[in-house]
Amino acid sequence: MENKIEVSVIIPTYCREAALEMTLIGFAKQDFKDFEIIIVNDGGNLDVKKIVNLYKNRLRIKYYYQDNQGRSAARNEALKHVEGRYIIFNDDDRIPEKSFVRNHYDKLRENQNQVIIGHKKEILAFYSPELNLREEKLRTLYKRNTKCFEKMYGSDLNQMISLIDLENDFDNVIESWSLGDTDDNITVADDYVYKDIHNFKLGWMIATTANMSYDRSGFEDVRFDTSYVGWGVEDNDFAYQLKLKGNEIIYTDEAVNYHIIHNKNGDPFNELRENVKRICDKYNDFETNLFATVSKEVIYLDEAQSLRNYVKNKTEMESIVLKLIKKINNSY
Repeated sequence: MENKIEVSVIIPTYCREAALEMTLIGFAKQDFKDFEIIIVNDGGNLDVKKIVNLYKNRLRIKYYYQDNQGRSAARNEALKHVEGRYIIFNDDDRIPEKSFVRNHYDKLRENQNQVIIGHKKEILAFYSPELNLREEKLRTLYKRNTKCFEKMYGSDLNQMISLIDLENDFDNVIESWSLGDTDDNITVADDYVYKDIHNFKLGWMIATTANMSYDRSGFEDVRFDTSYVGWGVEDNDFAYQLKLKGNEIIYTDEAVNYHIIHNKNGDPFNELRENVKRICDKYNDFETNLFATVSKEVIYLDEAQSLRNYVKNKTEMESIVLKLIKKINNSY
């Protein structure tokens, strides 16, 4: 008889077979084994199932296919099939460190009403000139891997990391091709907030389902809003729903995964702008409008925190400041 599954990892995927396989190698090497993976193929290539089958003898994997409906719908489909009490969201292009699942699990068990935001790094698994890597990223890479430029510029192959090398020398390969932290970590987003992270009450604003977990006990009805189109905010909305139900948003630098960088399709900045407007219209409250002001880079996270604290429990003052914030948002 199999042990009861404690953790369910949700991975939506769409046309990223090579990246997904690297991600699965990372999960096959976890030092914590009591978890399942639910993969939902959101209308992508049917070859995904062949890749999943390669790892079924090493991982508990449930695989589902749906017509293309977007990431939110794919995650909602996965939530229908989870067995674990603890849910971890991980994208199909995020290679987890070996202790990734354990560190999420340990953090979640400290307190039932928590949403955990993990730490995100970047990795160069595939190279193309269109990536336009910044100079500081290239310097970071060269310090770890002095032969990186030879492979990047001296070969017709765009794949920097082979599956065989990742399988046989996981830690060294990850270290050799890491580009350091991503720009959307809270540590990068605002140094002041990071210094006072335990008193930061706006964590949902930097929550992304690329690396996030929660205890679903008592919150089984929370779902992703499928009205968000394109890139961004659907995960902030999900975290905000959990916050409104009494969860605290907690950051940890111990649950780490690596984003396989790639070119973004579509118009992500315009999509983000529209989705920020959508969350404001949906809730029409102080924090979501404050989120819009932060996303427009009118104020920083520490300033948003101070403003939230200033108007807390001051209904009349909050109403006045909200009107001002809306006017600022409408002017950008």
